[in-house]
Amino acid sequence: MNPRTSLRKINDYMKIAGGWEIARRYFVMNGFDGILTVLGIVMGAFLVGIKEPGLIIAPGFGATLAIGVSGFWIAYLTEGAEQAHQQEHLEEILFSDLQGSRLTRAGKVAALVNSFIDGFSPFLFGMLVLFPFILVRFSLFTIDIAYYISFLISAFLLFVLGIFLGRLSRQNIFVFGLKTVMAGVVIVVLLVILGLE
Repeated sequence: MNPRTSLRKINDYMKIAGGWEIARRYFVMNGFDGILTVLGIVMGAFLVGIKEPGLIIAPGFGATLAIGVSGFWIAYLTEGAEQAHQQEHLEEILFSDLQGSRLTRAGKVAALVNSFIDGFSPFLFGMLVLFPFILVRFSLFTIDIAYYISFLISAFLLFVLGIFLGRLSRQNIFVFGLKTVMAGVVIVVLLVILGLE
């Protein structure tokens, strides 16, 4: 089976199982988690004056990896359980065994795809926030500049996620963007208030 046929089949299964709506929610919610988690690590390091990029990269990578694995694992178990529950409910209504049916296959594919998105989204967004410090290791710029670039990337990504939510809900995308950016501002303010400055 060629890749194009496989992707088309996955798309069909996702539509049957209503998987794309769930995937969108997972992508945004967990991307949001990934950004804020790494932003918290970066801001904490900035406030205590860490100048060694490895001391930011290591915990940042560990955190994004942990969130990613956790997201994939729990989503796969949750989605699998939910799909099994829905199938059992349908079987009771239809007085029919749906095991091995197209609907069952669609549910399994949707659970796997959604789990991947759930795990990959926080890892991707978290690593984007962390990326400037990786470049410091290659002497492309100083760690002080990396901090500010990382803060800008965080704000930009949060704003983009807000725009996505605004367009999805057909509401003011600028307002939604500001709402998501405010979460980053809250992280910064809380860290300062807690005495890490």
